[in-house]
Amino acid sequence: GILSLHSSSKAPPGKVAEFRQTILALTSLLTAVCLSEMASLDGFSDKLANVEILGWDDFDEETRLAVQNTDMKVELIYFWWQSYTSSAANEGILDVPPPIVSRVYAMIGRGLDSFEQAAQLTRIAMPVPYAQTTQWLLAIHCLITPLSVLVWTEEPMTAFLLTFILVFIAWALYFISIVLEHPFGDDDADIDVCRLQRHANASLLMLRSEEATHPPKFGEGFRQGKGIMESTPGNCIFGEDSDSDDGNSKALCLPA
Repeated sequence: GILSLHSSSKAPPGKVAEFRQTILALTSLLTAVCLSEMASLDGFSDKLANVEILGWDDFDEETRLAVQNTDMKVELIYFWWQSYTSSAANEGILDVPPPIVSRVYAMIGRGLDSFEQAAQLTRIAMPVPYAQTTQWLLAIHCLITPLSVLVWTEEPMTAFLLTFILVFIAWALYFISIVLEHPFGDDDADIDVCRLQRHANASLLMLRSEEATHPPKFGEGFRQGKGIMESTPGNCIFGEDSDSDDGNSKALCLPA
């Protein structure tokens, strides 16, 4: 992503750190705004209170008011993200060729396109004539089914069970389709946008950690093309403290 492009920056460390934090905060804010708009959450929604945003209090009052007062939050934050990145490139914080920066713009642009496609699920409702026709057909089905079942059996209990099953299946599919028509929202059956935001924030915080800023390198004695490049069991990526059925398998990850 964009944070990997400043590793060779010659700008002051303070400027680089500010750039990293601002990009993380803008990205977290953009993700939260996109999710809340797809779920049609407003300021009075209880679920919106659980959508956490990184670095919101670090923005100045003018920035926070601009976000709160506009009805086009996604477009505004996306414009800020691009403008801030362009300014960082002009100041030398992003010391990379312009074509590489343009690829980053293209990637986030594709993400916004995907957001627009997902948002259409909540903005465009099923046409009213289709919905009313479906309801009338289901009502007619409820009236005709008992009469049709009498042709199959004369037992009252059997007729009741068959009628109940046929009518229940039809109406169950109808109500399931209503839930699927609006997958985002406040209901318990909807997609949990709070969990999605927490996952996005965790990914962003990982990019700020020391592990992410520390470039990978071989150990002493394995540099300058002297690596052994032997295959190692995959459980070595979980470290020596990970649970394993075979205690000897942990030792396979230790250097010889």
